[in-house]
Amino acid sequence: MIDSELGFVDEPDPWTGTRIVFDLQPSGAGTRLVFTHEGLTPAKECYDACSAGWDHFVVGSLRRFVETGAGLPL
Repeated sequence: MIDSELGFVDEPDPWTGTRIVFDLQPSGAGTRLVFTHEGLTPAKECYDACSAGWDHFVVGSLRRFVETGAGLPL
């Protein structure tokens, strides 16, 4: 379980009690990564910003890091 403190939303700890899961699965000649932030739902105030952040870090930066050795800056 995760504890959190995000300063950009009124809810002080929106991730507390949630779970981040990285599931690696064989796929063809490589590996497929399925990322899930369990408990981060549209009802959470930070949902839009957090979803965009995860897209940047997991879909963008982590993928680029794995493929090229260099991730994307903030």
